[in-house]
Amino acid sequence: MPPDRGLVQRILIVTPANLMFQWQREMKHKFRENFEIADRRDFQERPLSFAIRPHPMAGKSSESTTP
Repeated sequence: MPPDRGLVQRILIVTPANLMFQWQREMKHKFRENFEIADRRDFQERPLSFAIRPHPMAGKSSESTTP
């Protein structure tokens, strides 16, 4: 029996920066889920906002060495 899809309430997806918009479209198309794209500035200026966002999506640059 497949697991109940209602069990997961929150998820954070971190993708390579150049794939963020593609993943956002695919999550909407394949799973009917809306993900908000967040960047480093969002995390720095409003860190607590991610505690209430159900579906944030962030990109990671390959040059970046800090979280």
